[in-house]
Amino acid sequence: ELVPQLKKYQELLMDYTQAKVLQGLGRGVDVGRFTKDNEYKRETILGLAMTQEPNVFDIAVNLAERYKMALWEVYMTHLEYLFDSCEKSTDIEARVRELAFLNTLHEKPDEFRERMFKYVYPSLDGTAHGTLTYFYTLLSNIPLENDNLSAGDHVKILKRIKSSAPGLDYKKLMSGEHRPLDVIRPVLTSGNIHVISKLAPKIPDPKGGFLDPSLVCCAWATNVFWKGESA
Repeated sequence: ELVPQLKKYQELLMDYTQAKVLQGLGRGVDVGRFTKDNEYKRETILGLAMTQEPNVFDIAVNLAERYKMALWEVYMTHLEYLFDSCEKSTDIEARVRELAFLNTLHEKPDEFRERMFKYVYPSLDGTAHGTLTYFYTLLSNIPLENDNLSAGDHVKILKRIKSSAPGLDYKKLMSGEHRPLDVIRPVLTSGNIHVISKLAPKIPDPKGGFLDPSLVCCAWATNVFWKGESA
């Protein structure tokens, strides 16, 4: 008759021990609440996943396994944090490669795509072509919603823009909410006109169509006529 009670208090003791470990990290964990409140426990674990400290992240993973919390949620939270906190896309890529959790995240492709566009994409700088390239690389082989281009198409375009028009705001260009020529004109030079004109048929305009290459050439020629060509 006492076995269920023994198991109950054993679980509480383990919870208390885990909470004391967390408290020792200086993260402001409420020990009493952690042992009793499952939602607080979940939020604490996800909070720990928002870190670049390997030992703290390992604790988050161990706790998730201990309390049978989906690792998918922990990994996704960590990835979102990396995009928000890392200055270089290469740092994000290195960390993701080290943890090797992409296969787990891709087990739920629809949820992964939704979280990436809801929590990561809005904060990305449109001129951070390297980070945007890695963003779409992570979405390779996952169909995009409300987009005539695939993630692979975006990667190819971004790689060409990164080397030829570093100041171009890619997010604004591909949003379909701005006149593409207004976005492109400030960065047009004799060195990139041929690249951007070739990409024009994949650039959406507010009317639902795509940019005509001849308009890009015309915009460049107009710039040269009125302002001269310095590049």
